[in-house]
Amino acid sequence: MTHREVWLDAAKGVGILLVVSAHIAGAGSSRWDGIFANAVLLFHMPLFFVISGYVYKPADRSQLFWKKVASLLVPYAAFLSFLTLAVIVRKILLHDVLAPWQLREMVVNDILGGMRLWQDFGVFWFVTCLFLTQIIYNEAAAWTKGPDTLRMIGFIVVCVAVGYAIQIHWPMNRSPLAVAAVPIALCCYWFGDLLRTRQFRPRTLSLFVATVGVVALAAAANGADIQFNMKYSIFGPPVLGLLIALALSVTVLMLVRRAAAIAAISVPMAKLGEASLVIMFLHQFFQFSLRSVGVGNEAVLLLAAVSGPYVIYLLLRRSAWLSPWFLGTGTGAPGRAIAWVRNGLGWRLERYRADAVRSLKPEVAKALIALRWPLRRKGRPHGLSAELIVSLTSYPKRFSTLHLTLRCLLSQTVAPDRIILWVTAEDAAQLPASVTYLKSQGLEIRFCKDIRSYKKIVPALLAFPTAYIVTADDDVYYSARWLEELVERADERTVVFHRGHAVAFDDNGQIAAYNNWTYDVAEAAGMLFPTGVGGVLYGPKSLSPEVVDEEMFTKLCPQGDDIWLFWMGRRVGSTYVKTPGRWIEFPWKGSQDSALHLSNVGAGGNDHQISELASHFGVPHINRLSREELAGSSVRVEQLLATIKKAVDKNGVLTPEESRQLWTTGSLDTPEA
Repeated sequence: MTHREVWLDAAKGVGILLVVSAHIAGAGSSRWDGIFANAVLLFHMPLFFVISGYVYKPADRSQLFWKKVASLLVPYAAFLSFLTLAVIVRKILLHDVLAPWQLREMVVNDILGGMRLWQDFGVFWFVTCLFLTQIIYNEAAAWTKGPDTLRMIGFIVVCVAVGYAIQIHWPMNRSPLAVAAVPIALCCYWFGDLLRTRQFRPRTLSLFVATVGVVALAAAANGADIQFNMKYSIFGPPVLGLLIALALSVTVLMLVRRAAAIAAISVPMAKLGEASLVIMFLHQFFQFSLRSVGVGNEAVLLLAAVSGPYVIYLLLRRSAWLSPWFLGTGTGAPGRAIAWVRNGLGWRLERYRADAVRSLKPEVAKALIALRWPLRRKGRPHGLSAELIVSLTSYPKRFSTLHLTLRCLLSQTVAPDRIILWVTAEDAAQLPASVTYLKSQGLEIRFCKDIRSYKKIVPALLAFPTAYIVTADDDVYYSARWLEELVERADERTVVFHRGHAVAFDDNGQIAAYNNWTYDVAEAAGMLFPTGVGGVLYGPKSLSPEVVDEEMFTKLCPQGDDIWLFWMGRRVGSTYVKTPGRWIEFPWKGSQDSALHLSNVGAGGNDHQISELASHFGVPHINRLSREELAGSSVRVEQLLATIKKAVDKNGVLTPEESRQLWTTGSLDTPEA
């Protein structure tokens, strides 16, 4: 066990002691019992969400869901069922036989959970709330790409607003599975993730705690009702109540982390932390069982409510049959049952989820750009050594939603020098007013020959041979920092992209079938293949001069501009850089009905075009070139670019024959030229 794991487990141990103590004090009768219980209530449950957020790691959606089903929901159901029977038996032994309607009420409450569970079951709401929080936060993290990004901060602001709206309009609610507590729980969970990510200095954290403390004291002096109870959606003064909970949680974490250096303190607390979930489930049963037989000494109750569940935890851990049910190990009968459900129902549930998300995404994207567009400001300079051009194309079937994508591109935090829409003269006559209006906002509309999807880059390469060119698709939403994230990683010989696949190779070193590639990778791994839908930035020296050879790409790769551009970048040894995280696609409704990927991927078009390029140019490999060869290639690229620039300055454009001759000889100084 590492030092970090010790102090985190110790923090959970301290947290569970506070939970048990507060519940025992809350059931007491003295004035100090109430004061202590209310003080601990300010932060004891937020502390657990903060700790859970601190250990958060991005995970695959399906894997996380089923893992949390095994580790949280299975023990939840097992302990709930066991305790329901135990409570009934206890009542019978105490001559308090339940009426049929009371039994039915217990079953209904067990099913609905949340605030409906009280006394012996009072803390069970935490588990379902934690489950929902972890699933939702993982989705938010995949979209926002980090706890300190503007997207995530905006998401948390919405959660705070929703949480306090629930406090005002739905107080003391009986929401199933404690759903109403999830928005504020997400805030606490995010705060833990932020603490781990940023690793703030103790001085910064102390300043935060002190500032919140001063504001809280001032608010209390002016009559503010300082309280915080997540289960009942009581969050205290707007925002301040949450900040108090977070500040007190930070205080506990700082103290525990410092005390963790003392083994006599940290080790016992860490042991309790390991058993915290079992103690959470069982301590109330121990307390109320002892109170029902006349035990009222709070020290005895505390000792029994902690040690009893801890001993049960040790026994459960020894049992290979019981531990999967009550400790959530994911093995044994529960593991097999989950695997059966996952394989039998999982794909159906995933299909329904995917259909729902597919329907919601366009509406979410429309709402986002509707908010962004009126509030847009001029982007800051890009700071690159040459012009920055954003280039895209479109056709009539997508004209109805084209203005939405263009508004995304025109409201970036970094301003390009030009945003150019390339269309044929025939298609330009059909452009709607929603698109032509954007010419007054900085959009350029230029005419070009109909070379299908190649229109988005080849005309731009010919018109601006020394520029940084960013390609975009016409059918998706782009965030405000989309361009900035590409530009900050740009270089002359670099291809930067938001979304990409990892190319797979067979045993013979040949490129495997496209369906065998690893799609939409989250980070750099192996040979990366940019996909144009996420946007790609091409440095001015990142593509072979052959890239504009219309005869060649029309023959070898007529429908695969992404594949052609990938080969042209690999031909000159360009560096491929992926932005962090996984790019989330938000397409406009109806824009994918005639998408090129339907024939390229679904009908095997990509494999055919890859085969043609591999036969003509050879198969690219990551480690194919030595340092000396790479250095020589870079020199040759500079020579080729110098030659092509002279030719373009002289003739206006290169012919396909001149482009091929440049690559093979490095010169145009031949009798034919």
